[in-house]
Amino acid sequence: MTFMDGLLDPRTIRRGLCICLAVGTILTLVNQWDNLTGQHMLYPWQTLFTYVVPFIVSTFSSASAQASLDQVR
Repeated sequence: MTFMDGLLDPRTIRRGLCICLAVGTILTLVNQWDNLTGQHMLYPWQTLFTYVVPFIVSTFSSASAQASLDQVR
C-alpha cells in the first residue's frame, strides 16, 4: 500500500474524523472559552482550523505508518 492509498483509505479517514472531533472539541473549549460564553467574538476560521489541523496530522501520520508497515512486510 502506498502513502496515497493509505491517505484515501476509509479507515484512515474515519480515524482522522474521530480524532479531530475529540481533539478539536477539547482545543476549542480550552482556547475559545471566552468566545463560546459570549464574552468575546467567536472567530469561525480559528474554530475551523482547530478541527482541521488534528484531522490532517492524524490522517497523514496514519497513512505514513501504514505505508511504512507495508514496506517492512
